[in-house]
Amino acid sequence: MLAGCGRGGERDELSAANVLYELGHAALEGGDFRKALRFLGTLKARFPFNPQTRQAQLEIIYCHYRLGDQDSAVEAAREFERENPRHPSVDYAIYMRGLALFARQPGRFGRLFRIDYSRRPVLSAGESFDAFAQLTARYPESEYAADGRRRMVFLRNRMARYENHVADYYLRRGAWIAAANRARFAVENYHGSPEISESLKIMARAYRQVGMDDLATGAELMLATNFPGEQAESDRPRRRFFFF
Repeated sequence: MLAGCGRGGERDELSAANVLYELGHAALEGGDFRKALRFLGTLKARFPFNPQTRQAQLEIIYCHYRLGDQDSAVEAAREFERENPRHPSVDYAIYMRGLALFARQPGRFGRLFRIDYSRRPVLSAGESFDAFAQLTARYPESEYAADGRRRMVFLRNRMARYENHVADYYLRRGAWIAAANRARFAVENYHGSPEISESLKIMARAYRQVGMDDLATGAELMLATNFPGEQAESDRPRRRFFFF
């Protein structure tokens, strides 16, 4: 009799978990992400070890992302990765973490009003880049890897532009070594970005100003080798940055 009751309790639990999941999934499919979070969150809290709960966790990440709550999306993704390191969908969790961090980058508003974001701090760009790098390294065949690589290119260029902006700031104020160091950081960390041509020009000019001619010549040689047609000029016009 006790065994029969036990089996009945398990069936009831499974049934309740299935109902919660179906209600949450239906709400998600219908675009009601807040309602979906209520059902899926209840499932996760009440039945943490139910088979449906893992899928619910993945859908919770997506709901937070669609609601614009990127911090919660990142935390939910990290929780899933931490608790399910060998789950077949962990690549999706890593991708969504990178995507939520990426969503903090400038969007249509900035482009519409032509705001120069090269001078703005890169915020979570580095964390987003690292998430996509982890995804593409661990799961190169993942269906999300190609998009991750495209976003890495954007983020790499974004971060290199910001380093150049800071280096240019130092350059215009005569802080030659600080300018050279910042530009060198871009060269060393964002290899392959077209922004590196500007970094090398800054390095060449800054090193010339402090008499480090060997380093200046080295930067000019790298510029000529990697960016044919580009030239470092000590008296070239400086780019203007407009502040909002």
